Amino acid sequence: MISHGSATESTSRSGIPGSAPVGLVLLRSAQPGQLDPFHQDFVRGAESRLAEAGRSLLVMLQAEPDKELETYRRWAAEQRIAGVLLMNLRLGDERVPLLQEIGLPAVVIGDRQISSVHPTAFTDERAAMAEALRYLSGLGHRRIARVAGPAELLHTAQRTEVYDEVLAGLGSDGLQRNGEYGHESGRDLTAELFSGDAGAQMPTAIIYDDAVMAIGGLEALAAMGLAVPGQVSVLAWDDSLQCQLAGVTALSHDVAAYGVLAADLLLGNLAGDPVTSRAAQAPTLVERSSTGPAA
Repeated sequence: MISHGSATESTSRSGIPGSAPVGLVLLRSAQPGQLDPFHQDFVRGAESRLAEAGRSLLVMLQAEPDKELETYRRWAAEQRIAGVLLMNLRLGDERVPLLQEIGLPAVVIGDRQISSVHPTAFTDERAAMAEALRYLSGLGHRRIARVAGPAELLHTAQRTEVYDEVLAGLGSDGLQRNGEYGHESGRDLTAELFSGDAGAQMPTAIIYDDAVMAIGGLEALAAMGLAVPGQVSVLAWDDSLQCQLAGVTALSHDVAAYGVLAADLLLGNLAGDPVTSRAAQAPTLVERSSTGPAA
């Protein structure tokens, strides 16, 4: 059961119209003004559910965490935003206690253990990573690299925990690079994996934390003359049209439905209904032509 705040918080929000929009702030330091396919689909799903309730979604892009915190404070003071969707949780995330302190209703997108106050919509990041590694190791891969998102993100850390554990069990140290979500980051980090003194440690498979990173990785592999999947198998986290067209094996789930779920939880919270955290559809592995037996 989730607490919905104190009577003082309810009073402070009493003047907010029932049609007030919901807010979503996204950090975009590397690629300002751009949304990747995951966030595009999530926003589309959330918007559709909110529209049914006569509300809209205000998406704001900020370049710095401090600016994001200031946005929440301003929204709470102005009382023009009904509540917020909190995405991309960070290790030691300051936003969760801040939203509780300022009395701004929220739904957290991420680990259900992160907050005892706000309801959460979540997927099992650890189980999905384990499934990807089981699949690749089943194809004979032991040198499985990973091109990951920012290390400070909670879901990156959860995936890394399983990645390190499984690779150790395979007798491999693993080979991971962290960067920003995006095409250039995926391309450049992939090139790093095959540079220098890697030698015999060059990977035979790569897991990408993001579909756009995977497309950048394919570009780098092609530039280096490495055949996919003959020499290197490629697997992407979260599916996209680009992955489908490029034949990239992916961990796929209905991201728009994830957005619908998050919006539905927040609407229930705003209505004063008892709201519990709920799991979104688990990612499933969709096999395509980018993966094959280890060379």
